[in-house]
Amino acid sequence: MDITSELYHMKAFPVKMAGHTTTGGTLSPVRLAMDRWHKQVGESMQTRRNFAICGETGDGHFLKREPYPVICKKRVSMDAFDARADLKLNLMKELSQQKDKNILKMAGTLDMMVSHQVIEHVAEPLMAIGVINAMLSSGGLFIFSMPFIAQDHRGPTDFQRYTVEKVDLLLSCGGFQVDSLIGWGSALTSIAFLAGVGGEALGEKDLQEECKGVEGCYNKVYSAIFALATKKHNVTFRGVSDCAAGVTKK
Repeated sequence: MDITSELYHMKAFPVKMAGHTTTGGTLSPVRLAMDRWHKQVGESMQTRRNFAICGETGDGHFLKREPYPVICKKRVSMDAFDARADLKLNLMKELSQQKDKNILKMAGTLDMMVSHQVIEHVAEPLMAIGVINAMLSSGGLFIFSMPFIAQDHRGPTDFQRYTVEKVDLLLSCGGFQVDSLIGWGSALTSIAFLAGVGGEALGEKDLQEECKGVEGCYNKVYSAIFALATKKHNVTFRGVSDCAAGVTKK
């Protein structure tokens, strides 16, 4: 422990606390695992269904990665605060209040929505999940991730971290069927991330550590949450809020 402390204070660990990449250009454990999971989900969908329109909250760079250009006939990036986005979707505004009128035209048409490391930056996640629901068609696929262990990374805001149980509640109350819910990582990956150790420094077995579902992740240490969900029905912000309040009061 004395050696670890000395290395830390000397800033001798191989990664700076940027959350995504290291000083040498390699990825943090969380980002490496998220990128791999994102690709695995896409590959699993190649033979299962076709996606006419795929959306992404952000600048759209995740949908540019293989195999998404192959499985998505059309890809649309959506972010009210990113100049690179195709549409200006504000996750804090109901569709009737969106300034970009093209949002209303596309509402209910997406076959897939990707949202990685975004919800922690939204002041009211219950509103955000309702907006994402409204953009998806019935049976649309939602690919979602969120950090559990991370430094304050404002872009321009950073409001919360959620447990596996809270993500399950958010998705369920948001009108989704939760198909897969993973608490990725362990105490080791969490320590590595916070201390500034890159994902490539960890063994393959360490990068595959995970727990599954609310009960499977009880009392477990994990670093990030990956979820796959299917839209089952439309929701309203009031409905999502009442659902979440009802669950937490039990």
